[in-house]
Amino acid sequence: MKKRIVHSSILLLMIGGLSACGGGSDSGTDSNAGDGAGSSSDQETRAFSSAVDTPELDYSGGAVYWDLETNSIVSESDDWELKITQNGYEPLIQINGGASGPGDAGLGAYLTASADEVTDPTDTAQVYKYFEDSASGVLSTPGGYGPLEYNVAGGHKMWPNFATYVFNDNGVYYKAQVISNYGEQGTDSSGTLRIRYALAGDSATTEDQASVVTLDAASDTSSAAFLDMAAGQAVGESDSWQFAYQKYIGFKTNSGVSGSGSIEGCLAHTYSALYDDTGAAVQSEFEGKTAANTLDDFNAVTTANCSEWLTDDVQSQIVDWYSYDMTTHTVTVNTDATNGWILRSSSMSEDNGADYRYARIKIKTFGSSKLVFSVESWEAQ
Repeated sequence: MKKRIVHSSILLLMIGGLSACGGGSDSGTDSNAGDGAGSSSDQETRAFSSAVDTPELDYSGGAVYWDLETNSIVSESDDWELKITQNGYEPLIQINGGASGPGDAGLGAYLTASADEVTDPTDTAQVYKYFEDSASGVLSTPGGYGPLEYNVAGGHKMWPNFATYVFNDNGVYYKAQVISNYGEQGTDSSGTLRIRYALAGDSATTEDQASVVTLDAASDTSSAAFLDMAAGQAVGESDSWQFAYQKYIGFKTNSGVSGSGSIEGCLAHTYSALYDDTGAAVQSEFEGKTAANTLDDFNAVTTANCSEWLTDDVQSQIVDWYSYDMTTHTVTVNTDATNGWILRSSSMSEDNGADYRYARIKIKTFGSSKLVFSVESWEAQ
């Protein structure tokens, strides 16, 4: 899965290149680890409490919602942190933030070896950033960030992989390709996307039919930048749009969990040589791709290149926390660092200087469409 929560050595790479790959300071964004934090004196008297169990979260009959502050099952209209539903043979665990809900809930990207070693969830030296749930759809592949790949040649930059996507907007087809993450000259802040786009049909387009537009997702990291290819410009969320990008969150289409539209997307053309057999980026191949030498391939893309059309679903961050035995068909909850997260509340509390609430959570038991979490709240001592 793409866009999983980032831990340890991978995150260290991220931090070193914030100005290159992030484009500016995080201060003031909803996902910053220290947003709303109380005073240092408040923090000095706070610590993780002893673990308590949640109620049994039974999602066999539909979605169940859990509230951190009261440690109780609540309704969707209440203030909740976790939502659990059945997703095939396993539970889908969502947080109330990003693609999954209207709140500010986030999971911490910690720099320690495990969530157990975090002693202060507001300390950015321990928990660098809190990530909300992101969308999963056609723009989740082929790169680590869909149309973009991170840190191909060092320097912590985002490289376009020149994948071409086709979007079905109620019977009108467009194709689009990210050709730069740093503006027209390659010197702007990260998130200054250059998008090549054109109408798509059953025949190739010519060079003069392709247009390029700048989508500025660098100036405001707290919300997405939305592109309407019919108008050829950035628009508001309430307008007609096909896809959007929010720095630190990712790409999404106007469909499913991501928007009120019914946009379907397909991955129509990729350059397989950009990645080796293990999925790692091949630096020389990336360095050889430019907007100019990929134009002919872009123009050649038609709707005939599409076989699978996708709408957006949720990319949960709470994954890979159990092991499955193929022989005995038993599920065992992991006891290592894969089962453990730092959770930020979906809204601020009036306690502790109007701060968010935080907790260390782990899955304690699982079975028969029921989950129990172990919860250690960050509280005044």
